[in-house]
Amino acid sequence: MLLAALLAGAPALRAQHHEAAPAPAASTKAPAAAAPAGETSPATQKRGSPDAPSHAPHPELRPLPAFEHVKNGNEAMAKARAANTAVPPPAERPAGAGRYVCAAIVCADADLDVPALLGLAQKDVLVIATPGPFVQPETVALLEQVVAEDRLSLILVLTHDRCRTLTAAPSGSATNTTLQRRLALAAATGRQRHRSLRDAMAPLQREQLLAASAPLREKLLRDELRVMPGEVADRTLAIRWLQNRAEELPVPPVK
Repeated sequence: MLLAALLAGAPALRAQHHEAAPAPAASTKAPAAAAPAGETSPATQKRGSPDAPSHAPHPELRPLPAFEHVKNGNEAMAKARAANTAVPPPAERPAGAGRYVCAAIVCADADLDVPALLGLAQKDVLVIATPGPFVQPETVALLEQVVAEDRLSLILVLTHDRCRTLTAAPSGSATNTTLQRRLALAAATGRQRHRSLRDAMAPLQREQLLAASAPLREKLLRDELRVMPGEVADRTLAIRWLQNRAEELPVPPVK
């Protein structure tokens, strides 16, 4: 009888055991956040998926806005100088500029504060000073690198109206003889174009720069670069730009 009673209570004991079993612990892991509308969750995105996120390209300062910026900056500087007032502070840096707003090849004999001349902060101008300014191979190599790596879109070639390099007298030395030969060649080319040596020098150096560099010519053809020649008046600091429309096309390379 005792055995029968125990057997009769077994189902009830098993039922009580199941009822007392603890529920599984709730997960403390936060649910994955839903992706914003129009985007794919990283968890569901697959490598190579056409819906992979894309990064917008950096904005770039185009050549014409860059030139207009420095042209306006120089006009403001010259106006302040003529009125004998304080030099205006640099204008706000144009959007999309790379490391520099422009590069300026200037005569080493020019007593010029080039950034202030252009209405720019010092860090925004790559200044390359060389007598004349004659374009040297090292100048070309540096500009190719800066254009390629720092998104430079504007190069200025600036002479000045009291340049002693252009009026240097023969002295008989080997270096002076080389200078006189280069000046004679520049003067002869200027006469062919009905220009004085002063007016011909900056455009000729622009041509030398482009003739020596295929990468710069390609950038110019794609309207990603401008090379603008000009002459600075030492007294007023106004820049007289010496570029005409026909000269904006690249010149063939030197053979």
